[in-house]
Amino acid sequence: MNIDLFQIVVFLGLIFVLAVWIFTLEWRLKKLFRGQKGQDLEGVMADLGQAMDGVIQKSKHDDALFEDIYRRLRHTLQRLHTVRFNPFSDQGSNQSFATALMDEDGNGVVMSSLYSRDKVSIYAKPLTHFQSEYELSKEEARAIDEARRKS
Repeated sequence: MNIDLFQIVVFLGLIFVLAVWIFTLEWRLKKLFRGQKGQDLEGVMADLGQAMDGVIQKSKHDDALFEDIYRRLRHTLQRLHTVRFNPFSDQGSNQSFATALMDEDGNGVVMSSLYSRDKVSIYAKPLTHFQSEYELSKEEARAIDEARRKS
């Protein structure tokens, strides 16, 4: 089989194209492996591992912090409602009120103010799980029910 000059030129051209292609790929790989700080791929991977460990530790810390915040928030006033009313139909307007102030579990206080021409009386009744050991007026019960629905 005779190899003529044309085939040699074609093969040399193909070898040249492949050499340029390999050189370009090698240049890209070196650039990729070099990383941002001029270190090799192993150093980049080690840095990423350390950064990931830091993120995991921060996530655990944040989870504990959120749990603590949630635990504290459960005992803050979250369910509030005021009912205004007129206890004495012959005098005044809706100057009296009953206000329920409770946490998430329904623990807190219901406060009532009864307004009359002569005096203002204020009453407070403790609440445990939306209930009071003292008898509630219908306005106080309504304030508790409305506050309970506002979750």
